Amino acid sequence: MKKLGLCVGRHEIPQVREYIFPNELDPLDLEGMEQQAKSKLAGASELILYVTGLTVALICVVNVCRELNIKLTLMHYNRDNGEYYPQEVK
Repeated sequence: MKKLGLCVGRHEIPQVREYIFPNELDPLDLEGMEQQAKSKLAGASELILYVTGLTVALICVVNVCRELNIKLTLMHYNRDNGEYYPQEVK
């Protein structure tokens, strides 16, 4: 199981040390983002992903997880209590 953040620098996430997208992204380069996600997720069977708000990057990761048959759980931030809560992608 991998536990990763989506994009570095968008939010402070103490639960993760690694991100799928550790640098600035071109939101128009969907193929490049999917290739980067595939590289980062190689060999994974399950991913817990801390969402950081860049929708186009999130959809690229969802597409890659579906393609590679990786079980995906998204962790969303709750502003009211400062904690994350899970959402399983089916």
